Amino acid sequence: MISTVLFLLVLAGVVPLFLVTLKNVVFKGKWEHVIFFMCLYLPVYITVLSISYQTTGSTLVVAVFQYLKEIVLVLALASFIFFQRDIFDYGLRLNIVDKLFIAFFSLAFLYLLLPLGEATFVNKLIYLKNSMLMGMLYFFGRNTVFDEDRTVMLFKCIMGIAVAAFALNIVEKILGVHFQSFTGYAAFNYAINGMEPSGNYGLAWTFETQTTAKRFASFFSDPLELASSCLLGFSAGLIWYLTSKREDATI
Repeated sequence: MISTVLFLLVLAGVVPLFLVTLKNVVFKGKWEHVIFFMCLYLPVYITVLSISYQTTGSTLVVAVFQYLKEIVLVLALASFIFFQRDIFDYGLRLNIVDKLFIAFFSLAFLYLLLPLGEATFVNKLIYLKNSMLMGMLYFFGRNTVFDEDRTVMLFKCIMGIAVAAFALNIVEKILGVHFQSFTGYAAFNYAINGMEPSGNYGLAWTFETQTTAKRFASFFSDPLELASSCLLGFSAGLIWYLTSKREDATI
């Protein structure tokens, strides 16, 4: 019953998000909406996959949700090229971070070609693909200039995720139960990633301290990801406050 309700919530959240993104990216040429999609989808990515597998038991359904991010990124890139005026005259202004990214991906591509390590060529190709996702996100962020309204909307998305994660974390603490115990996290990792459950709570060692005290992750993939997201949420909130007009700082 709980798994069915959670899966319905997944569908109610992910499907409209994808359709709205598709409408803006493909039909309106607003490729920058890929940033909003990733901002809202990636924090719950593993939870969505876990719930999908727990409810349906289908790797095909999991694959659909798994490759949504790649589909959106490819569509956004196509939209950027198609709707960009004078694409061949688009100015390249590289800063030090751009050059570091280019150097990193050059090394990753070189690793793909060289006979190093025990990974097969296919596995190396998958590693490169996953790394390229980060590069594409950086590319879109680097080439996006939001107006004030969209900037505020993005900050609100980040803060909304932070508040929702905090609220769920409080519920976990009160009940003394990991949210991942209800999402099928362990079964998903074992079936899809080949990772057997570990630790005292049947999840992974990262969900507990050295004294076996529980470490909660809210709807993130693990407590470490929650911690890094908390830092991002705090930084975004602080930047929002310091860069807003005093009378609008609490909006």
